[in-house]
Amino acid sequence: MSPVLEGIRVLDLSQMLAGPLTAMYLADQGADVVKIESPEGDITRSIYATSSLGPNNTFFLAMNRNKRSIVLNLKRPEARPILQRLVVRSDVLIENTRPRTAKRLGLDYETLARINPRLVYASLTGFGDGGPLADRPAYDLIIQARAGIMGLHHLPDGFPLSAPVNVADCSAPMLLAYGIMLALFARERSGRGQRVSTSLLSCAIAMQAPHMTRVDDDPAPLNRGPQAVYSPYRCQDGDWLIIVVLSDREWPRLCAALGLPHLAGDPAFATASGRGEHSTELAEIFMGVFATKPRDEWLRVLEAADVPCAPINSREDLLKESQAINNRMIVPFQHPVAGRGVSMGIPLQLSATPGALRRPAPSLGEHTEEVLAEIGLSPEERAHLRDIGIIPATSSPARKD
Repeated sequence: MSPVLEGIRVLDLSQMLAGPLTAMYLADQGADVVKIESPEGDITRSIYATSSLGPNNTFFLAMNRNKRSIVLNLKRPEARPILQRLVVRSDVLIENTRPRTAKRLGLDYETLARINPRLVYASLTGFGDGGPLADRPAYDLIIQARAGIMGLHHLPDGFPLSAPVNVADCSAPMLLAYGIMLALFARERSGRGQRVSTSLLSCAIAMQAPHMTRVDDDPAPLNRGPQAVYSPYRCQDGDWLIIVVLSDREWPRLCAALGLPHLAGDPAFATASGRGEHSTELAEIFMGVFATKPRDEWLRVLEAADVPCAPINSREDLLKESQAINNRMIVPFQHPVAGRGVSMGIPLQLSATPGALRRPAPSLGEHTEEVLAEIGLSPEERAHLRDIGIIPATSSPARKD
């Protein structure tokens, strides 16, 4: 069977991480995604560049596979008719410009819906559509700070620590892609598109869902600190593992595996709340025990006892992790400029209509001539657009993937 989104055309006007990742998820499932870039290109091409890969840096490669790239100078009014012709032929548009900027460039939903009433217009903001921060710039660390994530952990001197991954930037695409699919489903019934929106702040709050409910008369803190039964431990060889023992059924299995069966019968540790109360005492006991054997030996013991545990991998370890490779969570790729590498696979599997990695991330403007020809622009019209600086003077020919 064909990929589920085959025949769906998407315009990706977004930059950085969250917007392009949203478009990538659609492209992975067969959508024809055209990435519209300025003459300077998506800012991610440059700010995450490395000396070895240049404009083919790993951030851009990761978020822009399965897309075609065209360059269109949207700051010039002469580019607007070209964009409108693309919009007429498209099902979805994804943008992450500030609301006032979108209006000024004629990229707002009201303007484009008049051109194509069936358009699903996906808008990603930093802080939401309204409120005093609506037009403020937002990056993942800014969101982590305002969403309370950065305030969760700190060094002994109080220095706040951010999450080491892009919490908002990588969660928002999943939610926005879900919203786009809902809007496409609704369009099947109504025949009309609609605006779909979310924000980085909203998604950062959603990532904390279990902790985002406060009951007035409940004195328990929103932030429950680490406890001995779900904590990392250093082993004899200096490597680390983590245990996560939450239930009363798992507790005696852990005690037996660690050679501490007497703890299982101790009334002080019989309940989760008791183990939390005595967490410092337990942690000291566990640290001493784990220090007696190498990590892999402990993992074998714990796994045999069915105790939830894992090695604490580096990212380099993960890229070679057999579990991830066997389930195609990590997959190889071949890029014509960057060469061979590995990357995240498609994280959602459909048995009858699977997605596929059809093409690597495009070079800047690689498909400009191809896409403009598809919407009916003649060679003469394209030459005129080159002459007046709306499209690049030279475009990379589309590669044979």
